[in-house]
Amino acid sequence: MTVSSFGNAVVTGACGGLGQALARELMAGGARVALVGLQRPALDALAAMAPDRCAIYLPDVSDATAMQAMAADVIKRFGVPDLVVANAGVAGGFDTAQASDLAVMRRMLEINLLGVATT
Repeated sequence: MTVSSFGNAVVTGACGGLGQALARELMAGGARVALVGLQRPALDALAAMAPDRCAIYLPDVSDATAMQAMAADVIKRFGVPDLVVANAGVAGGFDTAQASDLAVMRRMLEINLLGVATT
């Protein structure tokens, strides 16, 4: 399959890095893309590439209710996605387990582990 094989896609973590690069490739290939992230300015800049084929969503990927609402809207706008990329993630915030703030570690697990499940 090539990137142009996908008509409808959802990309979480589309604000930068791998998610942003993949979203760009999908849009360049003609796909309709749901851009998911938490940094509105970055998503706006990305959506400017193909404003008629993009939708921006700002849910917390660890919030199942918010993700279900987003999924329903994506299906309504674009149809069932051909590709879903669960790319959202965070890293860092601590040096060692002993020096870590438990709340930071919990949030990282919510996003990196539960976020994949809710996507």
